[in-house]
Amino acid sequence: MRHLDFDGYASKWGLTDFYEDAELILRDTIESGDDFDTGWFGCKKEIRYARYERNEGGFHITVEAHMDDLWDGEGLIYDTLSDLDIDGEVSDEIIDEVRAIAMEVGIDDVTCVFAELPRDASFDDVVRETEKAENEAESNNEDMFRRLCDIVNDIIERENGNQQFAQTEQ
Repeated sequence: MRHLDFDGYASKWGLTDFYEDAELILRDTIESGDDFDTGWFGCKKEIRYARYERNEGGFHITVEAHMDDLWDGEGLIYDTLSDLDIDGEVSDEIIDEVRAIAMEVGIDDVTCVFAELPRDASFDDVVRETEKAENEAESNNEDMFRRLCDIVNDIIERENGNQQFAQTEQ
């Protein structure tokens, strides 16, 4: 099986907006009819990756879309909690609670979508199927993020209620 190496990024704005040299290599390889594996290649603008593999079982496409910096100290969840100001501080305990609930309900910071095509798929077929998989992965990430925001909002309401309760107790 031939292994293609795009040396990291093969595309610019989306997974199918190939750099010219990567597109030529991929077109030639697909048209050759030979078995191949691209390994993981990325997109420079978005945190997305794809992998193409053709073997006796057909043409396999895998697309991964990541949500950028979801959990780290400058990430989306931290920023969201900070913007909503829970007593001026975002505690590690609250971040850990959000993460635990997210994991419990199947929310992650990456979506993986698989597609299968016939072994003799054309370059254009591969591009179309990759775009569909990329759109599905992005939509899945948006759904997960909305669900995660609901979790964050529930915790904030609880924390604000606790703060109001603590203030009335004093």
